[in-house]
Amino acid sequence: MFDHLGKYWFSKNKPKDRLPICDRAIREDNSRPIEWLGMLTKLRRSGQWVKDHREEWPYQVPHTRLDFACLTARAERYAKDEGVPLDSVCLEWMRQGLQQLVGALNSPDARLLEDKIGDVVFEMNRFLRNNARLARERRQHPEIEPEQTHREPSQFMGSWNSLVERARSLSSEPLPPNEFGREQLAFMSGMVGRAVQFRESHPELEHRWMDVNYVDLVEEGSL
Repeated sequence: MFDHLGKYWFSKNKPKDRLPICDRAIREDNSRPIEWLGMLTKLRRSGQWVKDHREEWPYQVPHTRLDFACLTARAERYAKDEGVPLDSVCLEWMRQGLQQLVGALNSPDARLLEDKIGDVVFEMNRFLRNNARLARERRQHPEIEPEQTHREPSQFMGSWNSLVERARSLSSEPLPPNEFGREQLAFMSGMVGRAVQFRESHPELEHRWMDVNYVDLVEEGSL
């Protein structure tokens, strides 16, 4: 799209405070309808186009950074937009985990590729925005019951590791297999442990929990 529309947008004889686009000319030059891609794909591809055509891009390119304070400010904005308190969007243990994650990703040991930082920031913002929407749903529908599925680690860690490894390959250098396996086992153990801790620390919610065997869920298709 940039290759086709660049001659309209980046014309040197037009002021840079507006987009010099002629809709009629574009329609005549491109009669086929544009098949729009997903938001993340569009952002990634447009960002790559700008990097490959710096001389043609007439605007300053902002530097993307992974910053915990900026993410917290985003979470506050998402909470305000949905009309919910910040604590319901990003609980204290979630904030601590997010801060630790940001610190780990900014470490050289994370092997995060420089040109992929923007993708990671986008995904974290999407997570916070979705949390705000879920918090609003919980306020509107307090009868929603939490569900906890149970699977043996040997049944899912292989596929989980493959998924994480594939996702990471898009933004970071690979870890040695043994190190990667230990990391993911520790992550999964910590996540399950926090879920159990939350459940034990809130006995008033026990009657609302539903324990579901994952195998039964898959085989039956519904409860």
